[in-house]
Amino acid sequence: MLKNYLAIALRNIRKHKAYSFINISGLAIGLACFLLIMLYVQDELSFDRYHENADNIYRIAVDIQANEGLQQNAQTPPVWPTYLLADHPEIVNAVRFKPPRQKWMVNYGTRHFTEKGWTFADSSVFDVFNFPLVQGNPKSALTVPFTVVLSEAMAKKYFGDEDPMGKIITIDNQYDFAITGIMKNMPVNSHFHADFFASFVSMEDPQILYLVNVLQAQFPFAYTYLQLAENTPPEVIEAKFPEFIEKHVPAQFRQGNTKINIYLQPLTDIHLKSNLQNEIEANGDISTIYIFSAVAIFTLLIACINFMNLATARSSNRAKEIGMRKVVGALRRHLTQQFFGESILLTFISLFIALCLIYFALPFFNSMTGKQITLLEHINPTFILAIIGITLATGVLSGSYPAIFLSAFPPITILRGFSKSGTRSHSLIRKGLIVFQFGISIVLIISTAIVYNQMDYIRNKKLGFDKEHVVVIQLTDPTPATLYSTYKDVILREPNVIKVSASMSVPAGLINNANVYKYGQSQDESWVVQAYFSDFDFIETLGMELAAGRDFSREFGADSLNSLIINETAAKSFGWHNYDDAIGQQLQFVGNNGNPRQIIGVVRDFHSQSVREKIAPTIIGWANFRFFAFVRISPNDIPGTIASLRQHWESIIPGYTFDYSFLDDDFDKLYRLEDVLGKLLGNFALIAVFIACLGLFGLASFTAEQKTKEIGVRKVMGASVGQIVFLFSKEFTKLVVLAFLLASPLAYFAMDNWLNGFAYGIDISLKTFLYVGVLAIFIAMLTVSYQSIRAATANPIKSLRYE
Repeated sequence: MLKNYLAIALRNIRKHKAYSFINISGLAIGLACFLLIMLYVQDELSFDRYHENADNIYRIAVDIQANEGLQQNAQTPPVWPTYLLADHPEIVNAVRFKPPRQKWMVNYGTRHFTEKGWTFADSSVFDVFNFPLVQGNPKSALTVPFTVVLSEAMAKKYFGDEDPMGKIITIDNQYDFAITGIMKNMPVNSHFHADFFASFVSMEDPQILYLVNVLQAQFPFAYTYLQLAENTPPEVIEAKFPEFIEKHVPAQFRQGNTKINIYLQPLTDIHLKSNLQNEIEANGDISTIYIFSAVAIFTLLIACINFMNLATARSSNRAKEIGMRKVVGALRRHLTQQFFGESILLTFISLFIALCLIYFALPFFNSMTGKQITLLEHINPTFILAIIGITLATGVLSGSYPAIFLSAFPPITILRGFSKSGTRSHSLIRKGLIVFQFGISIVLIISTAIVYNQMDYIRNKKLGFDKEHVVVIQLTDPTPATLYSTYKDVILREPNVIKVSASMSVPAGLINNANVYKYGQSQDESWVVQAYFSDFDFIETLGMELAAGRDFSREFGADSLNSLIINETAAKSFGWHNYDDAIGQQLQFVGNNGNPRQIIGVVRDFHSQSVREKIAPTIIGWANFRFFAFVRISPNDIPGTIASLRQHWESIIPGYTFDYSFLDDDFDKLYRLEDVLGKLLGNFALIAVFIACLGLFGLASFTAEQKTKEIGVRKVMGASVGQIVFLFSKEFTKLVVLAFLLASPLAYFAMDNWLNGFAYGIDISLKTFLYVGVLAIFIAMLTVSYQSIRAATANPIKSLRYE
């Protein structure tokens, strides 16, 4: 029986090559899209799940609310784990991480590189996390100050085939670290990455972070992870945090209206569900996973529906075959099995082609998404069973309508004329499937257009400063920072260097935060503000604009001691809606009993982070120590200017890597997820439209066969080709218009919800919907034009003889 079904299926594939090709290619493309997206989704959901204790590991996060300012920080004070471990027996272990604020220079002999992956970590890191050592003892590797564990990649990079154990590497030309272990390279699917783990206790030396008694610091600069005992709900610990705050957070940080809330983030939620200030690395977004999952499912459904419609188009050709088989004794279940068998066979052929498509498409897909996904890493029993299950389900779903519908007709009805047996309900089902296909395609096209418009808005939005042609140079440690003034004086002589300044914070990067209040008033009325401590010329170098007052000036000695510039949002927050009223006012830092700082200027609001976030109250103060230099250059001969900047750096600051970026590139990186979303939606929208058009082509073929006699009669009665094409196309136009009307509210709701994630975004335009509607109708008409013209130009004598 099975052999017979297979023979019939293969015979039908060979006999109807065009339909088989369209069927198989549509399913193959649909399956390939589905599997590609699910590989992406699976990769995103797998972050940090490789740790054995993943379900019991949590990161501490803190919210600090003061008046209108809210600081949501992924960093916490490094002293907190000491108290938590002492007070809470439910906490099994704790780990602190301190990644570099900027890149660190690492030397071994003549080899020196600027590394981003240098991270200070507690010795408990190997107990809490699964970072296996290939050399060294995980229990003792980081217990002693100035010891470090390298990844296998770094060991190869610095030492080649030498044994690194016991050797000394130097950071910033002054701190020697002994290598006590080699660990396996960290998996890509981790929410943070490190190539070096240096002992956290090394920071007892105040020079490393330019701080005093850093391990007892009460300000947030470390990332703290807790391992809870098995079956301990995080709520048990969180319920004790108010008491912890009262006991261990200094009074000056929680006075008056300042509210501190500490909570725990599950390790496996951080990558997709955390978007706090100062994240250890850029995270993903769970909403993107929802969007892509929906796209994957609907693309596969469109492909399945396409199969059904093409099978329907062939129904009249197979009617006599079905009738004859019933006459000679075939039962309905035999026909149903045959149809399902053919469908599943086609689906498995499509699967093979889909896997080939994925193999060739993965490099392009990875370049779009920034992933490193390979098929080989997913070839395991679970993956294989999942693929087989999905393919079987797709085959059953694709073949369900023809198997159930075609096998149900009585043989006498079929042999008398199958075209007369189609009922209105079956016609409505076919049309409903087309409406569904085009509806989903229209949703994807509208969504793509809105994402594109939002990204265009982001790229062209005025940020409050000029990010073009600004080179950001990292001052990696005290030596470059100390020699910055000399370097600045020299490069300003270059003809293509316009302005130079520096700051401890950088837009599109980590920003310092502070609590300030009006001098003379209670600390109870404090605000959380973003803080830039900078050199002279900072405002002019970045192209900012003053709304009132003046910039820092070398002519005023007090500017380098106790002056501040605030932004418009800060002025309004403090109640100075007339910006001139802010000039001369004084602000005091919470917890600082030194001299207050006088406001000398108000700068226009500027974006220091993504437009997802509202512009925060911001202060700019002068400081003699900075982490980043900003060089505004002329657009003329940029490569030559960079070469000159590098040459002067190597001359003035020898032995330190010249590490730079462009400020506009740094801002573009903030929108990597949105860029990926736009590209993938655009590509999959095109694919969905293509598959939907195949389905529409199938229905047009079916309709042409059904209306052969009607068209012949109309031509005999004098109807023109244009009139027949119009009548033929009108029905499909109605379906596309209906699909547009149903899809538009869904697309509006989905994209309005997405845009709510941006503090600054576009208004959804009616024009977008109208353009997409016209495009959908045009595509549909283009698809059915071949069948409609072919039917309208056919010889009416043959049409009537056919009937």
